[in-house]
Amino acid sequence: MSKIKRSLQYFRDYGFCAFVRAVFNKLCGKPIVNNASNGIKSNSSDSADTGAIMHSTSANARAKMPSVWFARYSNKNDYDKDDDFHSFSKLTGEMDNETAKSIRPFEILAYCEVCKKNTLMRVCYEVGALGSKGVQVGWSEDIECKECGLRNRQRALIDFLVNKVIKNQPNDVSIYLAEALTPTFAYLSRNYKSVIGSEFFGQEAKSGESYAFQGKSILHQDLTQLSFNSESFDVVITHHVFEHIPDYKKAFMECYRVLKRGGELLFTIPFFIGIDDEKTIVRASVNDEGVITHIHPPELHGNPVDSVGSLCFQNFGWDILDCLRSCGFKTAYANFYWGRWKGYIGEHKFNVIFSAYKE
Repeated sequence: MSKIKRSLQYFRDYGFCAFVRAVFNKLCGKPIVNNASNGIKSNSSDSADTGAIMHSTSANARAKMPSVWFARYSNKNDYDKDDDFHSFSKLTGEMDNETAKSIRPFEILAYCEVCKKNTLMRVCYEVGALGSKGVQVGWSEDIECKECGLRNRQRALIDFLVNKVIKNQPNDVSIYLAEALTPTFAYLSRNYKSVIGSEFFGQEAKSGESYAFQGKSILHQDLTQLSFNSESFDVVITHHVFEHIPDYKKAFMECYRVLKRGGELLFTIPFFIGIDDEKTIVRASVNDEGVITHIHPPELHGNPVDSVGSLCFQNFGWDILDCLRSCGFKTAYANFYWGRWKGYIGEHKFNVIFSAYKE
């Protein structure tokens, strides 16, 4: 039985409170016995793939921690046909909506994969707002660990990197991160020997050169013209970058080039999962002279090195997976995650990490 089916059945049989209590008992080494209206059921074999807020952060407890990675898809058709996943997503969505009852910031206790312990996570509504359907939380952005400063999608990508990609490999794995002024870069630099980070200082800057910024010398890289040699890195990581690159396919090809064989590209993007025809929507284009033509109203996102922000050139749809494969990657997946016990809250359309593997 799949993780999703087990979790769904458990919710249906016992309800969320019994679900949390049962998994906590499992983590503490106690037998799982659940009092339900139809009698007593024992589900010890099913409980390992479900989860709750962690009250212990010992190595033994972490080893038993349920997986938050519920599904992955290489195309929209498989995603559309997975009724179990959609039922589970509807259920978790209702639970998450109950968490946000007012527009005031609040905190939850959860296990932080970066801090490796229980921490308070603050829901701050920097992206979310009060809408027609009540409180709308931008969960991927609005829930931040108070200790490491990383948000939902940032912590989840590190979770995926550590538990799905690197696993037990030595800490000298080579990583290129398309950011250098963030908590993510600070974490990777502390924990791995070979990490290079960069920022983008505009079209006039030259890839491979460093520029002074806030009292630091920061490497500049253009993802469409990377200065690195081919097959330089085991992992390439970007957070919400490709939507700001007009020629994102060229950027994918450059990431493929600098990856070693067996390496992976990991990234997050604003993903428009409900686009009917699966196609990426182009919001703006730029010609050879650098003149921008707006097809839709300009949309600017935050940029750590530019107070004006960065223009969003496209809203990505499912065809991004085909694009990655056309650039040479052997496989490309949208990996969906959820887990309140780790502070990964929100609709599945926001909770997705993309991965592409170079054979």
